[in-house]
Amino acid sequence: HGFSLNGSHIPALWEILLWSIAYCTISFSIALLSRNLALGIVIPLLLAALIEPILGIINQVANNRIHWLTENLPMTFSGTVLIVEDEKDVGATASEQLRLLGFDVLYTDSGASALSILVKNKEKINWLFSDVVLGKDMSGPDLAKHALELIPNIKVVYVSGYPDAKHVYGSSLPDDSVLLAKPYTFDELRSVLATLSEPA
Repeated sequence: HGFSLNGSHIPALWEILLWSIAYCTISFSIALLSRNLALGIVIPLLLAALIEPILGIINQVANNRIHWLTENLPMTFSGTVLIVEDEKDVGATASEQLRLLGFDVLYTDSGASALSILVKNKEKINWLFSDVVLGKDMSGPDLAKHALELIPNIKVVYVSGYPDAKHVYGSSLPDDSVLLAKPYTFDELRSVLATLSEPA
């Protein structure tokens, strides 16, 4: 996985840049004074003794901000995800979110057309992102069974607007299924995907 930046990270980037500039400016100024102003050996040593703790503080602050930034960067992914959602506006939103996370996205609004897409693209699809209830032709869990037969390593995420969807569809949803409740946030989506991406 990689990482991507959004607007909330810009202040931290500017802060790191400014601390780095301050560090370099002070270090360069000391070197310039020592070399060009002929202050002798005592004054530069005194300057170094006084400034060194300040440089240490600047360096620590910058490192702390770098650590914060790397901890808070959103994880991005690779691969191709097939989104199956019969509400087209919801499908469009999911498509945009998953593209932002780094996926190549295929979208359809029915189980039957999804199965056709899986057959034609089984060499490249490695994620299935499907609503539990898709209409009359096929449910999300039924589609996932076909997908796993075609692509044994495919990762499946179910989404549903029903809070108790696992209970209602307990007979067809696998015990280890991952269910994301609608509406979900971008961070919730990313977190679920990250969990499924971790080695077993």
